[in-house]
Amino acid sequence: MLNIIHFSTNDFGGAGLAALRVHEECLSADFNSKLYVLNKRSTSSHVYSKSSKIKRIFNAPINRYDNFKKSLFLKNRNSFYSLVGNGNVLDETALREVITQDTNIVVLHWIAGFIDISLIENVCREMDVKIVYYLMDMAMLTGGCHFSHGCEQYKKICANCPETSNEQYRVKIAEHHFKQVRYSIRLAPYAMASSKFLLDQAKDSALQFADYLMTRPPISKKFEYRPKAQSSGSFKVLMGAYKRSDERKGYRDALRALAILDSFLNEIDQKVEVLVPSADFEADFQSFKNITLKIFSFAKNDEQLIALYNSADLLFNTSLDDSGPMMVLESQMCGVPFVATEVGVASEIAQMFPDNGEVVAPSDAGKMAEKIFAAIKSQKSCAQRSAISVNVREYYNLFNGNVENLRKIGASETANEN
Repeated sequence: MLNIIHFSTNDFGGAGLAALRVHEECLSADFNSKLYVLNKRSTSSHVYSKSSKIKRIFNAPINRYDNFKKSLFLKNRNSFYSLVGNGNVLDETALREVITQDTNIVVLHWIAGFIDISLIENVCREMDVKIVYYLMDMAMLTGGCHFSHGCEQYKKICANCPETSNEQYRVKIAEHHFKQVRYSIRLAPYAMASSKFLLDQAKDSALQFADYLMTRPPISKKFEYRPKAQSSGSFKVLMGAYKRSDERKGYRDALRALAILDSFLNEIDQKVEVLVPSADFEADFQSFKNITLKIFSFAKNDEQLIALYNSADLLFNTSLDDSGPMMVLESQMCGVPFVATEVGVASEIAQMFPDNGEVVAPSDAGKMAEKIFAAIKSQKSCAQRSAISVNVREYYNLFNGNVENLRKIGASETANEN
């Protein structure tokens, strides 16, 4: 039986939920699996929070201040970076209580602000534990950028970062990237991802990996298209950007696109309802004549998520730096077409299956509006939505699941010992 330890900053959100699901897959396969997080929301008894509430409260304003300082020195709002593997919450003593001689594999998910990679290196090399980088974006491969936006410095060293003119931050980014490269050489981690794009970036990066494993996304088979009676009401658009303050999700671009779309809708007899969770921008929609805003609560379980996706006619994702995101894959499994920025997995899917969705350049609000308008005028039939779900599912079924890939890594460890 494999003994597996997962580390993730959260057990919620895109990367955090992926970590939780991979962990649950391991438990279902009878692995001795434990997930350690900084911030816990799940009720699972196999998920452990390694930070006190007092420490989390103390760190919150510090992190906000650090993010504010970074924002002052970034030239391009499309660039956001987090120093993944540079956390300060879990120290070496606590890490040695978690990773023991019986541990076979440590899986690092999104660990920004949680664990320093140098501590992982110290403990895992000493105990000969295999390391897996479960990639959800490019932050582990760069000086901190979630997405490269065409920059290729991560292939060598992130020196003289073009996204900032501040020398202090350029040095910090370069040092962080060099550290990531150095520890990859010492640890020889395995790269796992549900995205060919991310694995290609891992292969091109300066980091060195023992192997590159394409894996099925950690999404339950329950995520499927469930046909319903065709509605003659509003065309429902599920929007990924739900916070005005979160630049990474591209809300300003989404709002500009919707304003243009609102004028297009004067030509046809069709209303649009935009679905968002817990929005903070209700006032921005008051000037629209043909578009209304519907706010819903965050889904608490998979069944609520599946029902939400199946209620939508289109996913509108304006993310500027998510190499996934999970929302695109989940909605595709439920037969929802998309209009999305050409960042990450959406581009892969659109290239393989043009009928599944379309991508546009980030910040091109006019093109976004045109694509959404075209989708409204030629709404997908039940058969077409079913085909979207089947195409994506059959493609990912070509690859091993997370459990099979972890077994493969565990078997390589056993072979090395023999």
